Amino acid sequence: MSGRAGRRGLDARGIVIMMCEQKLEPEAAKGMVKGQADRLDSAFHLGYNMILNLMRVEGVSPEYMLERCFYQFQNTSNIPVLEDGEPISILLQVPKNLAESAFTIAELREFVKKEKSFELERREEVEEYYEIRDALTKQRGDYQAVITEPTYALPFLQSGRVVRVIDGKRDFSWGVVIQTERRHWPMVRGQPSKPLDAKASEEHIVFILLNCAVNGRVDTRDKSGGALQTIQPAGDGPGEPMVVPVLLSCIESFSVVRMHIGRDLKSLQARQEAYSRVKLLMSQRNGKVPVLDPIANMGIKDEGFLKLVKVREALNISL
Repeated sequence: MSGRAGRRGLDARGIVIMMCEQKLEPEAAKGMVKGQADRLDSAFHLGYNMILNLMRVEGVSPEYMLERCFYQFQNTSNIPVLEDGEPISILLQVPKNLAESAFTIAELREFVKKEKSFELERREEVEEYYEIRDALTKQRGDYQAVITEPTYALPFLQSGRVVRVIDGKRDFSWGVVIQTERRHWPMVRGQPSKPLDAKASEEHIVFILLNCAVNGRVDTRDKSGGALQTIQPAGDGPGEPMVVPVLLSCIESFSVVRMHIGRDLKSLQARQEAYSRVKLLMSQRNGKVPVLDPIANMGIKDEGFLKLVKVREALNISL
């Protein structure tokens, strides 16, 4: 809408006034105005009903409609790229993880050429190592899904429990649980818009004191679980302890350690003093914080999980 500001052919520029909610960050607003637009792909589908209706209209046919739709235009525009260079059958050799990514055909060809020209010593051993790492990543996800089931996890989420938070590839390291609440789903037409495929571990929000990147802002009133997406972990740089609403499914492991945390964490100094105890714990243990055993401590007796633990141990030994 901001691109429509001003009168076309009369004004050299237009004025845009943005009415934003308070929780909208300045960088997000800047990205909305100056950022690149998302790629527009046609979702046109010629169904049976449309074909029958087109056959009833004189002078219009299904072929006529297909030749002039945006879907056909996008496919036609790709023909020069497909015809240029090697045959399309080369794409069959592209690894699955690349083929599923948002690469153009020309970029995929370039990846294949680089892969063929790259000389790698002990290739078979490297490929085997990669397969083991990939299997370990999958097993880690399955393992985490079980231990974060509310039945097993909630009894160990008391205030002061030290837990590790990992959201995808973002490792927030260790933090301290402040409190746990039920998740509030957004309301649509007076009803909570809970997805049908929502997992049990997505039903709860855990407020955790984490060391985050400086200048991050978190609304602790947000109980939808989306606050973790708006901040970054401190990493090796300077950090600022913040109380962040985190989905239960983002907790990677539970420590055996519980520590006393004051209730008033509104000031930065209070949060820094509280998180200094976590830093002390990690320095004393060289970063290896002792964790709860899911079988002996958390009481998980599921046969499938027991097999998963054995496979996980075997993969770790292989590495």
